[in-house]
Amino acid sequence: MVKNMSGDEAEHWCQKGRIVLWLEGRPETHLSKDDRVTPGPGESYQVADGASSHKSVSTTGAKL
Repeated sequence: MVKNMSGDEAEHWCQKGRIVLWLEGRPETHLSKDDRVTPGPGESYQVADGASSHKSVSTTGAKL
């Protein structure tokens, strides 16, 4: 599944586990424990089910 972010913030905090690969852009992913992840194109991150709520924010747009 490819998701395009067009300069916005995710609508909700997600608690489901994910493996995310960034294709374009450099948004921030906020984790509920006040951590932030900022992978660039070709990089990924993983969150386990129930481990940490997370949502992504992009001011310039991104494809993941």
